[in-house]
Amino acid sequence: MRYFLARNGISTLEVKHMKVIYIGAFLDEESKARLLAAVPAQHPNVFAEHITLAFKPGLDSPLFLKLGETVEYGVLGYAQDARGQAVVISGPAGMLGQNEFPPITISCADGTKPFYSNELLSNNALTGIPPGLVLRAVVKAVVSRAGGIAHVVSLDP
Repeated sequence: MRYFLARNGISTLEVKHMKVIYIGAFLDEESKARLLAAVPAQHPNVFAEHITLAFKPGLDSPLFLKLGETVEYGVLGYAQDARGQAVVISGPAGMLGQNEFPPITISCADGTKPFYSNELLSNNALTGIPPGLVLRAVVKAVVSRAGGIAHVVSLDP
């Protein structure tokens, strides 16, 4: 992991003051635009940005070896209610996270956190979308430095 952090301008001294918050696959701008065109946001807080692959992963997580890789996902359908809106995705084994229904949160009402998508998708029927929507995402880690500043770490040039 030190190599990946150094590539992103984070010194060895900073590493011991960091915590990995999560590893995720972050949609590129074109994929985000296609997703929002297919499933327009219904709430004021719009996300449509990533799939959480691991929350607070150990430093031995094999996902660290995937940093910088591009992954393709399909969209199976979506659910929404008064609190949130999310899609369920399909993709390669090991790259879908740990939820029963792998989500990308589209939008949330004020006062609702993005992780509500897990509950939303577990408790609601899915609405289908036309087949063929493919999303591209790059695997990155979100870490906190001393002082609580989040930083996205990847192998992007």
